[in-house]
Amino acid sequence: MYKIIMLSLGLLSLTSIAHQGHVDDTALQACVDKTKSQSCGYVSSSLQLHLGSCQQFKEHLICVRNKPFESITDRKLAELRAAGEITISDRLSKRHAPHDGH
Repeated sequence: MYKIIMLSLGLLSLTSIAHQGHVDDTALQACVDKTKSQSCGYVSSSLQLHLGSCQQFKEHLICVRNKPFESITDRKLAELRAAGEITISDRLSKRHAPHDGH
């Protein structure tokens, strides 16, 4: 019985550690100048589109995904960037920045 209790406590502590991860800055940027529950979206540095709504997290609003991830192509990324409606990860923007004059 002691082993079962200890195993259960160990699993509970792993669950709480998993939810202490760091917040993606892009998720925060996606809700700048927006209100709680307003639609938001961003593209992570792994080329995944996150669509959701802005939710209160401590003193900030953060874009919380409420739809499945969508992997995107460079072409779709260019379309999203041109539309200006989706926040693009700073790391991704630097890697896939449009070239001037091309």
